[in-house]
Amino acid sequence: MAPSHKHVLLTSAAALVSALGITMLPTAAHADPAASPSTSASSADLVQQVQAMQENLNTVNEQYNDAKIKLADQNQASAAAAVKYAAAQQDVAAAKKGLGEVAAKAYTGGNSTAVSTLLTSSSPADLI
Repeated sequence: MAPSHKHVLLTSAAALVSALGITMLPTAAHADPAASPSTSASSADLVQQVQAMQENLNTVNEQYNDAKIKLADQNQASAAAAVKYAAAQQDVAAAKKGLGEVAAKAYTGGNSTAVSTLLTSSSPADLI
């Protein structure tokens, strides 16, 4: 009887894991101490590099925090503007309704003075 497809896949996977495990075993490292710079000088350089990176990180962190604050302020301003916009839309809708009523009364009642005043006024105060 031939091995099942599942059995072949499991056997292949096990062989692959075993092969990778063998090739990944740690080996001894070899370095030529004469070829590397003195450790005290390179340590000082590394300390200096780490300090510079920390300063850069602090600067970037401050910029990020400032951006978060600005974003929160802008989101708050946007929400306030949305509320004002909704109120203004309601005012416009009410004004359109009132204008329609005035125009309908003027048309059906024959009061041309009201329509004339409405059309020639330069400000809402003129209508009062």
